[in-house]
Amino acid sequence: MLIKNVICEVKEGHASSFSSGQERWKELKHCNGFIAQFGGWSQNKRTATIIGFWLNRSSYNEFMKKYHDVIYEKTGQSGTFDSIHVVLEENEVEKINKVTSEWLRNQFSTFCEKWTITRDQNEGRVQ
Repeated sequence: MLIKNVICEVKEGHASSFSSGQERWKELKHCNGFIAQFGGWSQNKRTATIIGFWLNRSSYNEFMKKYHDVIYEKTGQSGTFDSIHVVLEENEVEKINKVTSEWLRNQFSTFCEKWTITRDQNEGRVQ
């Protein structure tokens, strides 16, 4: 499984716009190989943390090549953040919810349910 960890430093006064844009990534659920994505805010609402899960690197690469920029343009997030840091890792994961909860906690972030995207919107809630 490919895990994508994203940390965005959001511009002062742009938390609401960034968050609304993050909710517009729902099109991910239609991408081949996409499994789930979760995210949350740091305590000061300046750092957004997002974790995504993909079946493998080739499905993620296809998404990046064909769909990422198209979806990004629709989100309206351009100009809402100062920096973005992305780390990709391949790892076997049995419990996505556990990995997500631990990663958000390690980033001192709280879970934002409106940012949750899964293939089935009734699954994948972080406990």
